[in-house]
Amino acid sequence: MSSDKRNTLIQAAIQTIATQGLSATTALIAKNATGSLFTYFDSKEALLNKTYLEIKRHIAQAVMPNFPQAELAILCSN
Repeated sequence: MSSDKRNTLIQAAIQTIATQGLSATTALIAKNATGSLFTYFDSKEALLNKTYLEIKRHIAQAVMPNFPQAELAILCSN
């Protein structure tokens, strides 16, 4: 699995959900990412969970830039 493609799908999900809300379809997310969502995620729920964790990680890094990265990863994995 390409981590670049997976990250592209997560970014497309963030952008699509920001404009369309949680009712955004997986087809629209995939279209915005120009790729097959279900190759990288088992379901829309799995994509939303991963998207949530990614947003949480970005916020944590912005709020706590000097926090040890290993501990930050643990905090953001739940």
